Amino acid sequence: MMKGIIDIETHEGYSLEELSLALFYFDLFRFESMENFKTVYPEEFGLLFGRQMSPSIFTIRRFLHKVRELKKSE
Repeated sequence: MMKGIIDIETHEGYSLEELSLALFYFDLFRFESMENFKTVYPEEFGLLFGRQMSPSIFTIRRFLHKVRELKKSE
């Protein structure tokens, strides 16, 4: 469903699915802000979606900016 709306294959080495899962787990573990995400151990959080390391807070922010540039309201 996401690929139909967001037409980005990869972003800085992470697939759309991996970045979406990172945001899903971000919400699931109740991070209240992007700053709280800095407390995550990247090698532990990355294992949740099959990577050795999770995307950094800066990668996630750049991804969200790129999605915003697509101007898709969904």
